[in-house]
Amino acid sequence: MSDRGGNLGAREASIGALKGSDALWILLAIGTAAGVLTSVGLGLATIRLGHFVPQGVNLAWTGPVGTTFLVLVWGALLWMAGTVAPALRRLPNFVAAAVWLPSTGLLLNLNGIHPVAAAVCAGGVAAVAMRIAQRAPKMSLQLGRRLAFGGMLATAVAFITVVVAMPMFEDWKTGRVPPPPATAPNVLLIVLDTVRAKSLGSYGSTRGTSPFFDELAKSGVRFEHAFSTAPWTTPSHASIMTGLWPSELALGWKRTLDDQKPTVAKVLSDAGYATGGFSANMGNAGVSSGIARGFTHFEDYPMSAWSVLRGSKIGVEITGSIWLRELLGHHSSPDRKRSPQVSTEFLSWLDDQQERPFFAFLNYFDAHNPYEAPPAFEERFGVSRTPRPNDVSPLDWMDWNDAQKDVALRTYEAAIAYQDEQLRGLFAELEKRGKLANTLVIVTSDHGEEFGEHGVMRHGNSLYRASVHVPLVVSFPNHVNAGRVISTPVSLRSIAASLSQVVPGLAPGLFRGPSLFDIIEDEASAEPVLSTLDGVRSQPEGFPVHDGPLYAVVHKGYRYIVNVEGAEELYRLDDEDERTNLAASPDEQGIMTEMRAALAKMPGIEGGG
Repeated sequence: MSDRGGNLGAREASIGALKGSDALWILLAIGTAAGVLTSVGLGLATIRLGHFVPQGVNLAWTGPVGTTFLVLVWGALLWMAGTVAPALRRLPNFVAAAVWLPSTGLLLNLNGIHPVAAAVCAGGVAAVAMRIAQRAPKMSLQLGRRLAFGGMLATAVAFITVVVAMPMFEDWKTGRVPPPPATAPNVLLIVLDTVRAKSLGSYGSTRGTSPFFDELAKSGVRFEHAFSTAPWTTPSHASIMTGLWPSELALGWKRTLDDQKPTVAKVLSDAGYATGGFSANMGNAGVSSGIARGFTHFEDYPMSAWSVLRGSKIGVEITGSIWLRELLGHHSSPDRKRSPQVSTEFLSWLDDQQERPFFAFLNYFDAHNPYEAPPAFEERFGVSRTPRPNDVSPLDWMDWNDAQKDVALRTYEAAIAYQDEQLRGLFAELEKRGKLANTLVIVTSDHGEEFGEHGVMRHGNSLYRASVHVPLVVSFPNHVNAGRVISTPVSLRSIAASLSQVVPGLAPGLFRGPSLFDIIEDEASAEPVLSTLDGVRSQPEGFPVHDGPLYAVVHKGYRYIVNVEGAEELYRLDDEDERTNLAASPDEQGIMTEMRAALAKMPGIEGGG
């Protein structure tokens, strides 16, 4: 045993100090290999499990590039440390130390693993790598070069495929579709992410948050009681795009929209439309969520140094750290897309679509937490730059007093006001291009936001009105009467039927439910409105969210809410803050029976149709 140990020691000593060029090849091999494994693994998870994957299709090359960059930085630090501890520059030790970081990142991709556990397990991987380098140093160096070449080649192919080939394929695909009738209108769908109805002027707010939206509402039809199908992004957007209730769709907190249901984008694309999506909610309303299915062109994650760095799990942890954001003066992610960038992406694409009518979907994200508007807007709403409500964890929010919640609300309202001004700029550009005269415009939100109502903060945690009552305006020159207000409750799921209805030649009934135009013509054609919250927690353990499922129905002037344990709530529709629960009132037992029956008939609900 001692002889074997001596031989190993002699072999290691014979390696000598690692040359800088060899160290570089080793780092390139480790970085690209780990990056490719990350991209392939997450891609397979998407295909096999339907899980969300950050970065969408760009992960194919941003994963290797981002991981390699971090490994090179880590390796440079190790090399410099080798001036103090020369043993670090020996091949086995250097390989072990270099392997540890990306191995930790790979393990962090496993759901539920603790960072400390990932780091400890990565230490085991590093020990194995060290043993291999000890036993076969020459082979390790040769393998490192080959892996580096192979990884860089795979990354280059992925980059060319995604950045060069895919846009060419988009053009080819569009050119193969017959053009629609000359009378087909343009369609513009704008989702103001996380904007609740009660915070806008046309829905009763006196805080001056939405002067342009209020003008737009007067130029079209405003729906007084529009409700999202869910209190968080993905199921709500999925309903908008498919016309189906979330209870009919196979999706969840980390599961994508399946590819079995037709989408508005696919139907209009097949009908000859140029279809483009531009989302600032890059994860839950981007390519990785399945919401982009059917679009010929879709832009979510911006291509920047930050987005490349976030192509690795370690990069996500670094860029998401509070200390780094504070250092850079960003309270949100540095690569967060603002309204101007979304508008610029859309207008740039639009300028290339001269031969066909367009269907464009825009998601603006400024009102989503962490709320961050330019200083001028925050000053307008009395928001101090420090301390900020965005810098605490969600669980800490539950201990806030009323004054702190008011600061959070005003910060949110400042973000809405900023977003509203950007919306005005977008419409000015569309007017300049002459694109509004024959364009159906729908502006809405995917869900609301809560600021202590019923003891709840943010969204995705309840089905109270603040979470699901959203703005909805339809503007269509020469087709709808300006200034009309529809008081009948409607669901955002009716948007899909509405969009398909305006295209000449499309078969009726492609999407279920009454269209908004049907309801404008005959308010009696509306249906009971369903909102649901599934049983997956969207917030950390301990956050006050029902384990679910949770259902809400709007019908006959009431809102009915019930959870999985059978606890029931009943509110009149005109009870804006839902302060008076009538579920136990003897006078309301008849309507309670009707609400239970209406819920039981809903598709996808146990006992439903």
